[in-house]
Amino acid sequence: RELDFLATTTCTGRLCPSLDTLLIRELRLRNDIQRVHVGDTGCASAMVAIQQAHNHLRAFPDHLAAVVAVEVSSTGYYLDDDLETAVANAIFADGAGAALLSGAGAGPQLRATRTLLRPEYLELMGFTFPAGRQRILLSKDIRHIATEMMAEWIGSVLTEHGLRRADIRHWVLHSAGQRVLERAQRDLGLSDADLAAPRAVLRRYGNMSSATVLFVLQEVLERNRPAPGDWGVMLALGPGFAAEGALLRW
Repeated sequence: RELDFLATTTCTGRLCPSLDTLLIRELRLRNDIQRVHVGDTGCASAMVAIQQAHNHLRAFPDHLAAVVAVEVSSTGYYLDDDLETAVANAIFADGAGAALLSGAGAGPQLRATRTLLRPEYLELMGFTFPAGRQRILLSKDIRHIATEMMAEWIGSVLTEHGLRRADIRHWVLHSAGQRVLERAQRDLGLSDADLAAPRAVLRRYGNMSSATVLFVLQEVLERNRPAPGDWGVMLALGPGFAAEGALLRW
């Protein structure tokens, strides 16, 4: 079956023509496929792309959509004497992931998608360009802000759907870094088992920016084998500062 909608994302490369047009040519997709490219929303980009695919499927429930996230984080490797730079170089990695979405069939349902944006933290994460070279900006304050925003996002979505945190069986959380996951476990009251998937992805692959949350979803599917009726939260963080996510139901 051919695709009707394609959402691509990358924040680590600049392409013109864009990534979606290159994929359409290489995969020989229809020349009237609807498409959108999500750029410069960092590690949260795949969730933004999933939101766009979800919105498309709500309008056209018989369509088939794809989300493709491609990141070459090594383009942002930079050498200086700053500890922030060393940490960024250590945890970020190259990676690519994809997901198919449809109005029916196997897999988790997206019961809700939600954006939480805090522009007052705009300067804490992103890219700078000293002497024209791309450098990752990664403030140490992110570990505190990230978990606060995760808690706010989770609280608002669960309340809206009449759920408690204990009702969530599967946590598809962005593998941002060891310190962020440690703080998330403490502040959100999660168990080692809850965070086994994001930690496994971080250990094996590092933080692949937008592609990471798709790797975590695959890890959750293989490791947890969700049962019909299970609830899940899929959540990623990115510059802006933003929490982008979805409430899942198997």
